[in-house]
Amino acid sequence: MKKLLYATILGWSLSALVFILSVAKINIQEKIPFVWILFFGAFIVFIPAIFYAKNSNKIQEYSYDNNTFGNVPLMPFFEKSKSWIITVLITSFICAVVSFSSMNNLQNGSVENINGKYFIYERDNDEKREISKSEFDNFETSNLKFFFGGLLIFYSIPMLVYSKLIEWKNDEANG
Repeated sequence: MKKLLYATILGWSLSALVFILSVAKINIQEKIPFVWILFFGAFIVFIPAIFYAKNSNKIQEYSYDNNTFGNVPLMPFFEKSKSWIITVLITSFICAVVSFSSMNNLQNGSVENINGKYFIYERDNDEKREISKSEFDNFETSNLKFFFGGLLIFYSIPMLVYSKLIEWKNDEANG
């Protein structure tokens, strides 16, 4: 489980880096196109986190009302959590809000680089028009900001779950 926690921390850190660079209008996707593989990584750590959480003895003993996420009560994970993990969660949610504020740029259409020329396919009138490199980069960084800001949440929740499950396992071992 520690390996999953470390993978989650690495994925969150890389996603946060992509988000910060996109806020600074740096198009990292241009230099590292495989940056989108971080989305695949989020599901690799997120799905087992839900599975492990559902099957945890602490969760099965916990009585709860409606504060669930995928039929897993959230409160036991937040109770007495370490400050660093709460900071990661709060930061992730703030980044998600910031990223969703860039959503209106995404509604204009999609962009493409064809032989060094930049084009936007506008959704309103189904036309393709040429745009400048700076407009292209602005659209691409807005895209990155939107998707990676939201992705931080999908890394931070498993980070909380794995850190708490490891803590509970250590508590049981120490008696």
